[in-house]
Amino acid sequence: MLSLGAICNLLPPGVLESCSLPEVDLFIRLCVHFRREIKLHVPPESDRPPYKLPTYLHEFLVGVLRIDSPLVEALWKGLQDAVWDWPVDQIRLTDEETSRINLVGSAIVKADERLAACMFYPPIEACLVCDSKLSSKSYSKSRVRVRFYSTTGSGGLNATKGYSTSFKCRDCKIRYYHNYYIDDNIRIFYSPEVPRVVQIEDHAFVETELSELFTSLMLFAWVSSQNCANILNASVKRTCAMSLNNSDDLSISSEQVFRAFVLNGLLRECYEQGTTLLLPDLGDHDDRLKAAMEFRTRSIIANGQRERMHACNKCEKPLPLEGSGHCGLQPFRACVTDGISLGRPCCKVHNCTAPLPTNRAHFCVEHEALKAMCVIAGCSSKVEAGFQTCAEPAHRSVETYRKERGKAFFQLSARLKNQFNSTQLANSLATKADDVPDIEDENYSNPNTHGSDTRKSESGNRPRKTNFARRRTHNEQLVVACCGVILGRATMYGAEAISGVKDFLKSVFDHPRDLPNVIFYDNNCQLQSHLRSDPKDVDYFKDVILPVDVFHFKSKHSVTDEFCQKHCNPAMWPELVDDEGKWKFNSSIAEQVNAWLGGYLSIVRDMLAYRYDFFLDEMIKRRNEMMVERQWDNGDIPYHIPSHRGPV
Repeated sequence: MLSLGAICNLLPPGVLESCSLPEVDLFIRLCVHFRREIKLHVPPESDRPPYKLPTYLHEFLVGVLRIDSPLVEALWKGLQDAVWDWPVDQIRLTDEETSRINLVGSAIVKADERLAACMFYPPIEACLVCDSKLSSKSYSKSRVRVRFYSTTGSGGLNATKGYSTSFKCRDCKIRYYHNYYIDDNIRIFYSPEVPRVVQIEDHAFVETELSELFTSLMLFAWVSSQNCANILNASVKRTCAMSLNNSDDLSISSEQVFRAFVLNGLLRECYEQGTTLLLPDLGDHDDRLKAAMEFRTRSIIANGQRERMHACNKCEKPLPLEGSGHCGLQPFRACVTDGISLGRPCCKVHNCTAPLPTNRAHFCVEHEALKAMCVIAGCSSKVEAGFQTCAEPAHRSVETYRKERGKAFFQLSARLKNQFNSTQLANSLATKADDVPDIEDENYSNPNTHGSDTRKSESGNRPRKTNFARRRTHNEQLVVACCGVILGRATMYGAEAISGVKDFLKSVFDHPRDLPNVIFYDNNCQLQSHLRSDPKDVDYFKDVILPVDVFHFKSKHSVTDEFCQKHCNPAMWPELVDDEGKWKFNSSIAEQVNAWLGGYLSIVRDMLAYRYDFFLDEMIKRRNEMMVERQWDNGDIPYHIPSHRGPV
């Protein structure tokens, strides 16, 4: 960087008599800041600054600096070489200068020449195919007004307006944008590295640091996309109020926040895998992301969570074993599996795993015809127009009563009270989806009670079983290492069936030699009984200890259950107890993880399958990263056990 004296020596005689040193300093900073714009007007064969500035840039500098046109021309003539080589990362603009730039730049007549302090260009300067230089003369240029959301140096949040410029190579027909280029209707990101700023839609950009902040709010405080948007919008509104600017068209939506979260997660995943993100250019923003989100979900299902084979000093203990292992010690690893009542809308057909077309649909596309059937259980008659029941008077009365009850003021008041009592995200210990009321979730109706609190006798009229409400998945099943790292997750649709838990364990540990030495489960007595019915399952789990976790064995399992007492009592295995008589492993860790995961109940309850899976997998991945980093800090030596994946 040149000294003040060197800069003065570069200026033509008489210039310093006509302008001040602060004006010279601002001229240099403006030219360096807009150097990428100036380069668009440099001939392809040259790499030096143009002799004269383009007219619109010249007039822009005149307007911002508030000096005469000849003086700007003289300053450029003397300082153009210094400006061309000046490090751009050393340039800073004040808030007042930024406001002036935006005011003057937005007044430029031609839309593709308008300027702002915030400008976005393709990161390359030549076509990736034909190597022709990106310039206004050889390329078709397009410039659009955009909003840019970011963090500030002081830790605040900010939103501002700017412009994004794209170029289309006339020979190759490839259009280049800030983050990606489009070739054959495919958006191809430039490199595996996560860019500093990400374009989340045509007219909106988000700083990656802000996307990371959104993710951290979701991870540590269970903040929804809507509340992330509320936080940003409130901050921007306060900032604009102090500067007397209008913040109405700078607000961000919950969809944009979620889109930033997803894109950041996908780009991080690609960087970690050493691949480049590809997205279709056709369709709307969510359709483009959907395919990539579903691909990552399938990848996790096929390959497992990254920490699938995690081990550390907390979940793996050395076990003395003569003639085996290293120095007579063999690693002894334990995990816990458990379910949590966290769910999303799914098809009403029992155990149907096909996705719903919308989050308000009751059936998947394959079973859509069942929507025309009466919702009273056991009735196969068709519904009448405007109703969910058939013409049978008894069935119609159930629906009529349900509608009347839903409109009743006392019912709505009770629901409102329940809503505030049960869905506050500060209560991170909520673990059941039933804790959050849903106006649709009334699966039983009795038109004879009419709101009365009088209990019917057990021999009296029993309410008809109905199917008015949307169905939800039953629970999420987790496998958690005894240190707290989550090894796997699966959605259970109809129930937490023992056969489903077995299949889940075999999918997470898809080779018997990958299985941990101990798997705690609160229903291991039923699981063991189920495994014994199939010799193949017996052989698969033959080297695994399957006790009930300590808490549930003491509080939930009857002492008269001979099978459980004989085969699932954790005290049966001395390997689970240390020399001081204490349990080696935290067998209640899954309950603690469930308390964290339950905090997302109200956030995910209306998500479609592809969003639901991506969100939970990303939260689990981020939490695991945090846990592993903490283990390194605490000296717990985390590592990955080599897998034996392949034919059994």
